[in-house]
Amino acid sequence: MTGSRVAVLVGVSVAVLALFAGWGVRQALDPAGATASTAGVRKGGLAPGTPRPEFVLPDLEGHPRQVSEWDGRVLVVNFWATWCPPCLREIPHFIDLQTRYRDQGLVFVGIAIDEPGAVRELVQQLGVNYPVLLGDAEASEVSVRYGNALGGLPYTVVLDRQGRVALTHTGEVPIARLEGVVRPLLAGS
Repeated sequence: MTGSRVAVLVGVSVAVLALFAGWGVRQALDPAGATASTAGVRKGGLAPGTPRPEFVLPDLEGHPRQVSEWDGRVLVVNFWATWCPPCLREIPHFIDLQTRYRDQGLVFVGIAIDEPGAVRELVQQLGVNYPVLLGDAEASEVSVRYGNALGGLPYTVVLDRQGRVALTHTGEVPIARLEGVVRPLLAGS
């Protein structure tokens, strides 16, 4: 193996270990998982009803996208990476929900904290049908501003049509729970 491949493997290993360490700390602090109802009170996350922070990140073609372009829709923002198994398990469910509820005003936006080439390949392979934005440090900072204090992945935030936080969740979000939050927000338009 070449030195650069070893360095990449070591880097990926450290990142995976850091992810699991962060998840372990999160579980120790809140075994039920992060929710908007507890995050704002105990951990500094965004509480329900908190207005969404602004951000601009590039899409897969390098065009800047602002979160405000999805104003008036129910928005599910999902922070993820190609090397994160729970992230990859969620994506097919997100694709399905996007298909079923698109016409009612639902928009998923994936924010990949990852290498652009790997993200493009995976998005194409899975047939992702919603916008995917890219970023490293910038996307991580957006994640923190959206309440992800420990930086765990995946991290999901649901915003109502007025851009207010309805749910935050660290880890693989149960799809029935996500749909249970999204459906009333879509009906309440």
